[in-house]
Amino acid sequence: FVTLFDGLDFSLISFTLPYLRDELHLDASMMGLVTSAAFLGQMIGSLAGSYLADLYGRRPVIIWCTVIGALLTFVTGFAASAEMIIGLRFLGGLAIGGLLAPAWSLNIESMPSGKKATAVTIIMLGFSIGGAAAGQVTNLLAPLHGWQSVFFACGAGTMALALILV
Repeated sequence: FVTLFDGLDFSLISFTLPYLRDELHLDASMMGLVTSAAFLGQMIGSLAGSYLADLYGRRPVIIWCTVIGALLTFVTGFAASAEMIIGLRFLGGLAIGGLLAPAWSLNIESMPSGKKATAVTIIMLGFSIGGAAAGQVTNLLAPLHGWQSVFFACGAGTMALALILV
């Protein structure tokens, strides 16, 4: 479920971008920056999260990154400029990337030797299903309540998961 919500939060920008473009009057280069900020954060976060998980344990890193990611996704709904969205998406990408490697490690280590490939498949399916759900959530909420509602709802959902993890 952690990877499902991360896939959801990570992919929201792709589906809310048309709303952001229209409301914030983004040109093509700014849309590229808005879209790529989370990818850069995820790359750096994956390296940092792996290291921190080796120091402090996988579970604490997964929980903290889930909480931080949820907060940053929620706060993105308050962003009033492209620069704010870029910054928040970069930081959110750090959190999402920070928990992916520890989540993989924890799940693979806890599976019997014959089921490790199944664990990897489930983790990847979770991220992909969450990414696919981002379009549906956006189509459900954004036309009636604005692009902000998508980030509010998904941030709140991810926070609910974080509380369950704790």
